[in-house]
Amino acid sequence: MKFSKTYMIITLSVLIALIASAYLYVYYVTGPYEKPSRTFQVKRVLTGVYYEIDDGSYGGFRIKLSGVKFPDGCSKEHILMVKEYVAGLLQGSEVRLLFRRDEDNTFRVLPVHLFTKERVHLNALLVKKGWVVVTDDLPPDDRFYRKLSRLQKKAMKQRRGLWEQ
Repeated sequence: MKFSKTYMIITLSVLIALIASAYLYVYYVTGPYEKPSRTFQVKRVLTGVYYEIDDGSYGGFRIKLSGVKFPDGCSKEHILMVKEYVAGLLQGSEVRLLFRRDEDNTFRVLPVHLFTKERVHLNALLVKKGWVVVTDDLPPDDRFYRKLSRLQKKAMKQRRGLWEQ
């Protein structure tokens, strides 16, 4: 059975379109984030946004909350207050970490979204309380960037945390 050249081109085009559709579906359903497959233990709270995590290896590893930071010129008292709050919330507890597949770990500190055992998104909680500000290290089309930006605007409007003055 002989197929025409046009028929072969159309069939090949449809096949390529199906493969591309499957790839895009998987990418947009799961997003650019790795699914959290296990829990980790918080070994130490360094600041409100930097932590040491125990993964069972010697020394563990360090993480930073992705998309948030303390504003420039933030007082040490404010940073200590946030650190104590988070330490009380997390110290020794199990957490899930969500990190981007394309994140660069140049400084040996992994940027993550941290979720508690109770499924509280810590990055969002600190923004909601007005204790940290949203950074631009996430792409503007990222689902977490949109969520964090919305929460920051709400905290500013309700004059919470840093926005009290």
